[in-house]
Amino acid sequence: PIFIGDDVVIGAYSIHEGPLYVGPGSRVHPHAWLHGGNAIGPVCKVGGEMLGCVLHGYTNKQHHGFLGHAYVGSWVNFGAGSANSDLKNTYGPIRVPINGVEVESGLTSFGAIIADHAKLGINASIPTGGVIGMGASISATRMLPKYLPSFAWVTDNHIAPGDPLRALDVASAVMGRRDIDLTDEEVELFLDLGQR
Repeated sequence: PIFIGDDVVIGAYSIHEGPLYVGPGSRVHPHAWLHGGNAIGPVCKVGGEMLGCVLHGYTNKQHHGFLGHAYVGSWVNFGAGSANSDLKNTYGPIRVPINGVEVESGLTSFGAIIADHAKLGINASIPTGGVIGMGASISATRMLPKYLPSFAWVTDNHIAPGDPLRALDVASAVMGRRDIDLTDEEVELFLDLGQR
């Protein structure tokens, strides 16, 4: 089945394979290829190629690049050319880092887990089974580490602990562009994660 919500804009020559859910107010860009198994939350912008993904609301993956078997939070932004791997070269089971400790998933297709408010710059390369924490800011053109904690500040030269207050300012600015304010609970979550 394919479900297209209210006020969705579908670009020309895009391919939609079921099962597929596109939430209200979302936009599918021209030439996007949505393979089966995608659930795209409300007010998202998607393009490029996607397979078996869950995108929560207000996430933008509007440029070319592959995203497969990934679970993505809200307010995430993918720069042009960002892509992930969802299959190991050995075709073996994939280990996923949970709080930095790798756990066997038992799956041979597992892309990434990306938390709310993460920002990926152009050509970010996410390894198979990668985990990116809340508010991480990535400006790297090389393969990312498999685990990036919340608020990590990543460039080609280094990975530094990020500033949760800076991430909170960015989140507030991004949400403000949609006339949405951070709730007290969201602010508390940023500050709580920043103390860990």
